[in-house]
Amino acid sequence: MFPASTHALPEAMEADLLTVLHITSLDLHINPNTQTHNTHKYACTKPREVGEVKEEVELVVRRGQKFKVTLTFDRPYDKARDDLRIALKTGMTNYKHPFKCAKEL
Repeated sequence: MFPASTHALPEAMEADLLTVLHITSLDLHINPNTQTHNTHKYACTKPREVGEVKEEVELVVRRGQKFKVTLTFDRPYDKARDDLRIALKTGMTNYKHPFKCAKEL
């Protein structure tokens, strides 16, 4: 499960901007990904309020299936210059409340 589809990320330090590639936004394509993975009926994949608190829409994907993510950088990606590594975490340790997405709408 991943949080909402588009995030503004923290500002980078000025010295780093000259040498390091920074992600400026992230789009998890929640609607098409959840349709493809047949998780679109899970409550957590929809805008919702719990009490007076607005909960973020979350991406739920199934193991072994492809999903689309779009990263926007602060400058063009250069394969020869930039080392890009992406780490994804899975498992119950990432849930704020275990099984909160198991309920279908």
